[in-house]
Amino acid sequence: MPERAKADSSMAKYAKQFQDELDIMMNEYRSKAKEYQDNEKTMDDAMKEVKGRELLDLQRRIESTQKSAQEKVQQKKQDLYQPIFDKATKVIQSIAREDGYDYIFDKTGTMLYGRESDNIMPVVKSRLGIK
Repeated sequence: MPERAKADSSMAKYAKQFQDELDIMMNEYRSKAKEYQDNEKTMDDAMKEVKGRELLDLQRRIESTQKSAQEKVQQKKQDLYQPIFDKATKVIQSIAREDGYDYIFDKTGTMLYGRESDNIMPVVKSRLGIK
């Protein structure tokens, strides 16, 4: 579907923004860690503690940013691809009804359409005593 190519492109651009931000943060972390290692022998204990906390804080910020980015990218993916999925589902259901199909599966074996009258879940629940 043409919409998918557009969604793929949008997703790539969106994810790259977060990756660029994380790359900057990682470079800053590497730089500060190297500086700490290079100067550790000449630092007093108080300075070591301050620099160590800076590194730890930066590491926590990176982890937090990674988690936030993953969540935002996942939500963006959902927002972009769901309308495409819904459109395809409607067409598949329409074709299935028009042409009298009982079931339609994709290549992986996932059922894309099943005739509602073949849904035995109410009977199963009834026999199990589930309301």
